[in-house]
Amino acid sequence: MAAVLKSLFIEDENEVNFDSFINFPISCFKLIFFSFVRPERSASIREKLFYNIRLTYFRVLMVLFVLCLALIIAYAVIEAEDFVNATMVIPDAATTILIIMKSFITYWRRDEIWEICEELGILSNGRSATDITKYGIANHLKEYLRGMRIFTVMYASVFGPFVLQIIAYLIYGKRELMVKYWFPFDEYDPGNYPFALLFSAVMNWNYITFFVSTDSMMYTLMTVLAMEFDILRIDFMNLGASDVVEMKEKMKNLIKHHLRLLNYADKLQEIYGVLLLYDFVIGSMMICVLAFQFLIAKGLFTSVYIASYLSVIFCRIFFLCYKGQKVADNSSEIVQGVYFSGWENFTDIKLNKQMLLIMIRSQRPKFLTALGFADVSLENFSKCKLTRIKNLLNKSADYY
Repeated sequence: MAAVLKSLFIEDENEVNFDSFINFPISCFKLIFFSFVRPERSASIREKLFYNIRLTYFRVLMVLFVLCLALIIAYAVIEAEDFVNATMVIPDAATTILIIMKSFITYWRRDEIWEICEELGILSNGRSATDITKYGIANHLKEYLRGMRIFTVMYASVFGPFVLQIIAYLIYGKRELMVKYWFPFDEYDPGNYPFALLFSAVMNWNYITFFVSTDSMMYTLMTVLAMEFDILRIDFMNLGASDVVEMKEKMKNLIKHHLRLLNYADKLQEIYGVLLLYDFVIGSMMICVLAFQFLIAKGLFTSVYIASYLSVIFCRIFFLCYKGQKVADNSSEIVQGVYFSGWENFTDIKLNKQMLLIMIRSQRPKFLTALGFADVSLENFSKCKLTRIKNLLNKSADYY
C-alpha cells in the first residue's frame, strides 16, 4: 500500500520518464499479487514457483467473482420481496460482470498489454529530451497523477461505508448489509452476521483493488499515448531548425514514430474495445438505476454506499472519456506541428509530399471507440450521461 501511495507523487521532476507513469498501476496490481512479466527460462525455481502462486491466486479471485455473481442473482430470485427490491441488485450484478470481464481480459491478454508498455517505454525513454519535451512530459505527468489521486480517493470512498458498518456493528450491534448476497442461512442471525459482513467487506475490497488496477493501467496507456502525440507535434515544429541531410533523417524517424503511435492506438482498441462498449452501455444504465435507488434507499449506510458508488461510476466514465478525448485532440494537433515546421523553406519535393500526407492523415482524429458504436469522447459523455440522468429524475418524480 505504501508503494501505491508513493507512486502518486513526483519525487524528482528531472527524472521523469515512462516508469513515472506506469509505477502506479504496477503497484496496484501488486496488491492483488498479479504480474505481467513472465519469469525467464533461466529464472530460479523459486521465482517460477512464486509467479505460479500469484497467477493461481488471481484465478481463485476470478472464481470468487463468478460465485459472487451467482449469489447476487440468487438473492434477487429467492429472497427479494418484490420487483423493486429485486432491482436493487442490478448495479452489483453489473459491476461483478464488469470485474469478471476486466480480470479475464487482463489475464488472457497480459502479454499484449505488457508488450505495449515495453514499446511505449522504449519510445519514450529512447528520445533525446530537450527542455521543451521535459517540460511537456512533466506537465502530462502532473495532470495524470492529479487525476489518479482523485480516482483513488473516489474508489476509497466506496469502501468507507463498509468500515463504518463494521464499526457500527462492533459498538452498537447494528446489523445492515449493503450488498445483497444469498446465503444458505439467515445472514442477520447474531451468530451468522459476522461471517456475512466479513465476506461482503473482503469481496468489496477485492472489487476496488481490481477496478483501480485494471482501470489505471488503461488510463496510463491512454495518457502516455496522448503525450507521445503531443511530443511528436513539438518535434515536427522543431524540424525546420535542422540542415537538409539531418532534416530528411529526422523526417523519416518522425513518420515511423507517427505510424507506431497509430498502431498502438489500434492495439489498445483491440484489447479494450469490449470493455469500452460495456462501460458506455451498462455504465449509463447503472447511473440511472443507482440514482433511482438513492431516492428510495432505506438505511444510512446503504444511502452513503449508493451515493459513493454512483460518484465512482460517474467519475470512472468521465476519466475514460477525458483520456479518449486527449488522444483524439493530440493526434489531430500534429497537423499544426507539421504546418509550423517551416515547410515553405523546404526544397525537397519528396519531403514536402510526405509532409502533406501526414497533414491529411492528422486531420482525422484518432478516436478510441466502443467497438465502433460510439467514440470515447467528452461530447458523447455529456450527451449520454447527462441526458439519461435528466430523464431518470423526471421518471422518479412520476414514481412518487
